[in-house]
Amino acid sequence: MKNIISEKKFKEFTNKHADSRKAMLSFLEALRNANWITVNELKDDYPNASILENNRVCFDIKGGNYRVILRVNYNS
Repeated sequence: MKNIISEKKFKEFTNKHADSRKAMLSFLEALRNANWITVNELKDDYPNASILENNRVCFDIKGGNYRVILRVNYNS
């Protein structure tokens, strides 16, 4: 089951930074459809993602103009 806790934050951000809207909402949709079981599966989809401590991942959005850091609970 997907649980994006702060989906509202994405929308608030895109209201403040209109140039990010298309890329951020597309990324949010990709998150809704993701079903990663391992870090390797995430990296298959996002090879440039940076794996951080405590299951956190940094994603570059819109060619690196924006970054999203989130915690991933891998499906098992």
